[in-house]
Amino acid sequence: MVLSQTTTGGTLQFLLNDPQAQTIFVGMQFYQLAIGARFECPGRQFTKVAPSMAQDTDRNGNAFWSDTEVTPIGEPLLLPEVEAELWKPDESSHWVKLMRSLVANPDRE
Repeated sequence: MVLSQTTTGGTLQFLLNDPQAQTIFVGMQFYQLAIGARFECPGRQFTKVAPSMAQDTDRNGNAFWSDTEVTPIGEPLLLPEVEAELWKPDESSHWVKLMRSLVANPDRE
């Protein structure tokens, strides 16, 4: 059986009851994960502890933007879609536009 969920950045698909199946995550964002979910972000492992916070393996707290791209470890713990929409970043926000422009143009002063 294939389970598929559309996300902002792409599609998440995985096969259930198949230990040989590969898990494919495309564009999974921090806001979509439920509290307690484990994930990787730039090669470090974290556990989500609050809507905008995660704890790394050294138990240090880290703040995350809601649209930070992450890679779940194992089968992801996801928020119900209705609740995830409450945490989804507002694309018209000044800060979202500014951060996207800085990421797209890192040499900008």
